[in-house]
Amino acid sequence: MRIDEYGVIHDAAWQKEWRYFVEKVIHAKLNDKERNAFDAMQRQPLANFKDTIIAPIVKRAEEIAANSAIPDFMTPTGFEQWCQRRLQKQGWIAITTQATGDQGADVLAEKDGFRAVVQCKYYTSSVGNKSVQEVFAAKQHYRYDAAAVVTNAGYTASARTLARSTGVVLLTIHDLDRFDELMDAPWTRVA
Repeated sequence: MRIDEYGVIHDAAWQKEWRYFVEKVIHAKLNDKERNAFDAMQRQPLANFKDTIIAPIVKRAEEIAANSAIPDFMTPTGFEQWCQRRLQKQGWIAITTQATGDQGADVLAEKDGFRAVVQCKYYTSSVGNKSVQEVFAAKQHYRYDAAAVVTNAGYTASARTLARSTGVVLLTIHDLDRFDELMDAPWTRVA
C-alpha cells in the first residue's frame, strides 16, 4: 500500500493479499456461523472499512516516513553521518570511518559490549553483492559481532542470497529504529 504525491491511496495489491489471507487463513479457522458473521462484517460500508483498517495503517506509515525522512539532496557521506546519528539516538556509540582504508565499514557501532559494523549505501538503484561482501569482510577484519548494510533503496536478489549465507543483515532506512532487534543484539533476545 502506498500514497502517491497527490494523496491517493494505491491499495490494489494489499486488497488482493487481504482477500487471499481471508480465504486461505481466516476462513479455514472458522466454523460456518463464524464465517458468515465475519463475511457480514466485511460487507460493511467501505468508509467504515477505511476508517477502522486502512486509516490506522496509513497514519503509522506516515509517522514512519516522517521519522526516517532523509533529505533528497543527501550525499553518500551525509548519509553515513545520518545513519550514525540515528544509531546514536538509540544509545549506540557510533563513529563514521575515514573515506579510504575503512575495509568496507562506514559506521562502527557499539552498545553494551555488542559491536556492529555498518555499510551505508545512498543509491538510486538496488544494492548488489559487492556491498555485502565488503561489510562481511569488515566484520571479520574488525572482529565485530555483526554486520549490516543500510540503504535508502532496495537489494538485488543476489545480494539477499549472499546476505543470508554470510549472516549480513540488510536494512532500509525504515529499519534503523529497530536496529537492536534486527541485529539480534543480546539484550533483545527472549530467554
